Amino acid sequence: MFLFQPGFSQVKEYIIKHTTPVREADFNTTNDADLLPIEKAIGNKRIVMLGELYHGDGEELRLKSRLVRYLHEHMGFNVIAFESDFFSLNHGWEAFKKNKISLDSLLYLSVFPVWTQCMQANDLFQYINNNAGKLRITGFDNRGISGYGMRHLKRSIDGFLREQQVSFTTHPSYNTFITAIGRTPWILNGNNREALDSLLKLMPIVIEQVSDPFYLHVLKGLLINYTLALHYRYNKERKDHPQHDFQMAENLKWLASDKFANEKIIIWAHNSHVEKGPLENVTHRSYNSMGYYFSQDPQLAAQTYTIGLTCYEGTGGLTISDVTEKVTKPHKKSIESWIHSMGYPYAFTDLTFQQEEDLYYMKTYINTASELPWKKFYDGILYVREAKPCLKK
Repeated sequence: MFLFQPGFSQVKEYIIKHTTPVREADFNTTNDADLLPIEKAIGNKRIVMLGELYHGDGEELRLKSRLVRYLHEHMGFNVIAFESDFFSLNHGWEAFKKNKISLDSLLYLSVFPVWTQCMQANDLFQYINNNAGKLRITGFDNRGISGYGMRHLKRSIDGFLREQQVSFTTHPSYNTFITAIGRTPWILNGNNREALDSLLKLMPIVIEQVSDPFYLHVLKGLLINYTLALHYRYNKERKDHPQHDFQMAENLKWLASDKFANEKIIIWAHNSHVEKGPLENVTHRSYNSMGYYFSQDPQLAAQTYTIGLTCYEGTGGLTISDVTEKVTKPHKKSIESWIHSMGYPYAFTDLTFQQEEDLYYMKTYINTASELPWKKFYDGILYVREAKPCLKK
């Protein structure tokens, strides 16, 4: 303990020295000087990953939303990539550009309701609508079929495969395959084992015959969805599987390296997906994260600044559930406790110059914490003193 304490004191000293207050989370504030330290920390990086501790913390969403506005208006970030339906937010954006759907409808149908139905995120989505010609929207999550996907996925894939004259369209099982695609939401819920087995058998054949990068990512994502459905619905394997985060990383790599190769991109997701630390010694998940897979590309890693979010106290609650969850008291040797001692309602800590081996506690979810070398997971931390449940619109 005598040898450990001085090192620990140095970690605490670093956190306090490199933490700056964020005055407020009000989206419409006219004074953004308190966000200058975040701009300085990000520097010339063109990709910013914004995590969140809990999908149901309205205060985190307010703070994130304000930062998105700042990144767009002051730093030129012009793409927002949501942890939401990859197919819908890419195919749907093209439909929006052709005036086939309103942006408001596309967002409502495609972005997960934990955000679109949270009143504290309302300013963000209104801002996106108001800046449709300047901000571009995309998504990278392969899991979950949105309302837009339910309407267009089957017809879009069928039209593409026929237009490209993919040989499988003449296969005797093609109609069975494309019909099952249209029933994907029900199949994923475990309602048709025969159709699931058919898709698991036929999808790899189709993938081998497709070269278009967008549809290749769509089809690979669907295959992972069907594989996970087999694990969760039939084999009853409740453990986490790495395919989801792996495919999200593949989708995001394509977006960042090809589709938006020359753009500045904001990634909107959960902490557990954006964190870039390796699985080694991690107790809060049993798989490598999207951020880890993404950062294995040295060029992309060098272009990315990853921000985790955390909070000290309060209560969170999802808009899709009436259940609220109280934030447990942080460990006394945690970044939350140290920042709380400074009295800030919101704050930012830059971890850029911290030693990679420095260990301390931080929350990994609303009511759990882990002692890890957090510099390996995030480049910076946004802090909220009091979490507040999302309010339903």
